[in-house]
Amino acid sequence: MCDQTDVVREVLGNVVSDNGRITINGEGCPADLAVTVETKIGDGYFPVIFEENGEGGHGNSRIIIELGPADHAREHSP
Repeated sequence: MCDQTDVVREVLGNVVSDNGRITINGEGCPADLAVTVETKIGDGYFPVIFEENGEGGHGNSRIIIELGPADHAREHSP
C-alpha cells in the first residue's frame, strides 16, 4: 500500500467554467461520449492536477479537477 508521502501532485493548469459546468472529452472521441459535470459552486477557474502515487502501473495515476473555492485557483489563472 502507498502512504501519502509517495503521492506526487503537479498543477497542470486550469479549466474555466462560465456556465457552472465542465465537459470532459478525450481527443478524437465522439461528443456523445463526453462527460459533463456540474461544478455546484458556479463559475471560475478550477485547477487541474496530475497525481501519481509512486507505485507505477495502471490505475496508479489520475487527473483531478478540484471543484473547491475558486480563490484556490486564482494564483494559477491566466
